[in-house]
Amino acid sequence: MKNFSPPSDPTKQPDFSRSPAATIVAKLSGRGAEETIDIPDNRFVHHMVQYCARLSSRIASASEAQSRQLSARSERAYEHAKTLLEAESEPVDPEIFGNQLAEMEATIAAVNGWTSLGASHRDEIGDYEIKLENPYRYLERAQFYKRLDADPRQDEKLGIRSNIVQLPEEPFRLVAEASKYLNKSSRLFEFSGIGLVRRHGQTGSMRLLKLEEVCRMRVRAPGLEKKAALKAWYEQNGWTRKLTRTELEERRLEARSSDRRASQLEQRAELSRSAAASLCCTGEDLRSQEMRWSALGVASSSALPMGMRFVQSAAYSSVLAAFNRVQELAGKVGVGGPEIDRIDRIGILHASAIYERWCLVRLISLLVDTFDFTPEPDWLDRVIEGTCGVLAPFELSFERSDVAMTACLEVQPVLPNGRRPDFRLTFQHRDANTGEDTHARTILGDAVEPSKGLGCGLISAGP
Repeated sequence: MKNFSPPSDPTKQPDFSRSPAATIVAKLSGRGAEETIDIPDNRFVHHMVQYCARLSSRIASASEAQSRQLSARSERAYEHAKTLLEAESEPVDPEIFGNQLAEMEATIAAVNGWTSLGASHRDEIGDYEIKLENPYRYLERAQFYKRLDADPRQDEKLGIRSNIVQLPEEPFRLVAEASKYLNKSSRLFEFSGIGLVRRHGQTGSMRLLKLEEVCRMRVRAPGLEKKAALKAWYEQNGWTRKLTRTELEERRLEARSSDRRASQLEQRAELSRSAAASLCCTGEDLRSQEMRWSALGVASSSALPMGMRFVQSAAYSSVLAAFNRVQELAGKVGVGGPEIDRIDRIGILHASAIYERWCLVRLISLLVDTFDFTPEPDWLDRVIEGTCGVLAPFELSFERSDVAMTACLEVQPVLPNGRRPDFRLTFQHRDANTGEDTHARTILGDAVEPSKGLGCGLISAGP
């Protein structure tokens, strides 16, 4: 390729008549020629080589990181399967077990300690022994029950197919709390109070026992005695329990699934390693070509030339077609264009961790944007420090001066009962005279059935 420039001495004219067969371009009067490879077409080829070299390097790096992550997950899955197969017992957390037992005892004691109604109504008081069953949705504070002091065949003769009991508000609340700790077969209650019995339903096939007032309640809780005996047994045996046959079978099935998952993860890790090795070799070849282009003095330009060389030359057109294909594939997976500079920051996060951090951002946004709270000065640094690595417990403070209220958002707090919900949000009113905070009201905390020993978050009404 030649680049023409003016000759050094334009006064000298060549003898064109003596050499008619000479190259016209080289002998034209007033023109000079100099060969160069630094033309727009080659500059664009240099750019394509640079782009592909950088893309292969970044994707290879991401593939290696992904391979390490997949291998680590595969190893954990294999270890989990091995642990499941080897385990014949499991530890019991004494603190959680003790808290559950204390909650159960307090709830049962609240029912057994209920007293109401004066002595003047003593003649109207009746005793009712019943077994509570499912709720009856068509009446407030009503549940189905079975009579323990009568023969069911008597009800059949009377055409009564079901029984319903309706309780006052506070006794119903205490009974509902106690029922959480009782199996359906052991919800045995004794009520003493003023009751009204009548037929209910369109056909009159239901008996409605409406307890207008309850003076005493008692619940038979064999589960409480069993749980107390179980606590004593755990204390003697180092707070471990043997797995049942059903649990061992469940663990065997879980181990099989974990082993299969580990195998699939290892296959994916091997594919990532193979892709990374292939891309590394390709990247080395491309970097070698890029160095040769630089050594030849060819600059790099991302501007597509306006000439016809990429259309007429088979070599140039094949290079352009391959580059367009690379860009198309990179764009489909989101690593083309400006994203190429950010590909090395791609990481693998667990879906639940992503969702948990999203919930944290939404809670902060709710407090700041919706309820006009002002966060503490260094809140952003606290959030980044607490969530970029392993999520550790930390808290953020917010304030709203116009209503004299402060809010404390705790992340991964450890509750007194041993549970660890994702978040706990506590509001406090500030006394306008003393400037001191009054009693706290928690509106975001643990909201799971206490007997299960699990944790989650719940939003409820504040003051």
